Amino acid sequence: MKKIDNLILFIYIDSLDFNRLGLLRGKTSFFRSIDVTIPLQNIPGYSFGIQSTLLTGKLPQEHKHWLPYIYLEGEQKEKKGDTKRIRRTLLPLKHLFPLKLRFESKVIEFLFTQSNNILNRFATGKRALLSSMPIEWREKIHVYPYYYMNELPFFKMFANEMKNRGCHICYMGHSLNNCIRKFASTISDFYEKSHEKALLFLYIDDLDGIGHKHGVFTDKYSNMLLLIDFFLSKLFKTCKNISKDLTFLIFSDHGMCNTADKVNLIGMLKHFVSYIDLAVIDATMAFIWLKDELRTSDIIAALKLQLRNQAIIFTPMFNKRELEKYGIYFKSREYGDIIIQLRPCKTFYPNFYSSLQWLKGLHGFWPTEEVQRSFLVVRSSAAYDELLHFIRSVTDIRNLLHKLVQ
Repeated sequence: MKKIDNLILFIYIDSLDFNRLGLLRGKTSFFRSIDVTIPLQNIPGYSFGIQSTLLTGKLPQEHKHWLPYIYLEGEQKEKKGDTKRIRRTLLPLKHLFPLKLRFESKVIEFLFTQSNNILNRFATGKRALLSSMPIEWREKIHVYPYYYMNELPFFKMFANEMKNRGCHICYMGHSLNNCIRKFASTISDFYEKSHEKALLFLYIDDLDGIGHKHGVFTDKYSNMLLLIDFFLSKLFKTCKNISKDLTFLIFSDHGMCNTADKVNLIGMLKHFVSYIDLAVIDATMAFIWLKDELRTSDIIAALKLQLRNQAIIFTPMFNKRELEKYGIYFKSREYGDIIIQLRPCKTFYPNFYSSLQWLKGLHGFWPTEEVQRSFLVVRSSAAYDELLHFIRSVTDIRNLLHKLVQ
């Protein structure tokens, strides 16, 4: 039986918590046999920005896809090429039928919100990412019209780069069941086409969904961890039999923690409403644009008194060096005059994703927080010590994949 010369599996597991690896090694078969675990420097924010950073090898300042929404009112100060590229991949928020439902009854609000989502899916084929955005802001905020990793424009660019190096690439996702279902047919296709080099890109987001809905320290989350480990173990054995050189790379973009407390930022901002032009409040991050930038210091001081140690408040004006370290510095005001990042285990509520209930598990924190740790797990039949020695950040993953297919 002919074997594939060089088979690489890159398995992206959304919300695999770094602190769980120690527990997994004692209970499971795959993670107990891993060769090396590499903690990675991450970027602030959510999976959207981390995926864009991974695929491009660039920080958000360069790839311009930090968050799934962006403020484009007024003249852009970026290069014309950047602005054109950004606009080409954006969808005006008004196309998502946004509604701000200010009903006293949560039953009425629920019915209107669900109707909004159904109408949006019927009209556009896309789910409403920001279904509770105030309608008066719909001309100012744009969202990127894709959700999963293979829908990012950078994935197609990355796939073309791999093909130019003689490496066939195949994406499987987004759930564990889909990966299991597609694997057999994908391997058969590799045999028929006799690929010397192949990269399987698996994206598994089951843990993320379960963590959000049920919480991290639950039987559902633990059982899914064990199921993923069982799948990886079987997958490794199968791939080892059909390849000469096999490399397994398990990547996690961040961890997750249970939500223990809520912060009513909307209530706090009501005191400054006359100075605020626009505010986007996500589950754990908030972005505020001011009518007068001279008020920035006063508003930050007032918010710090109310938030105390519950959040990190930063601005391009006051945290330039810290932001540049993570590639989050924009000369124009795409992401606000004030950015607020909640500490772990807290959520802004209500927020623009929900005013009905908050998620039981959350992620998307500052990179120095333990729960936001990203990491790479390696298990391979070949020795790659020299390559792995230089892996320090999420930005290094793309370059590693390029070197592995040389």
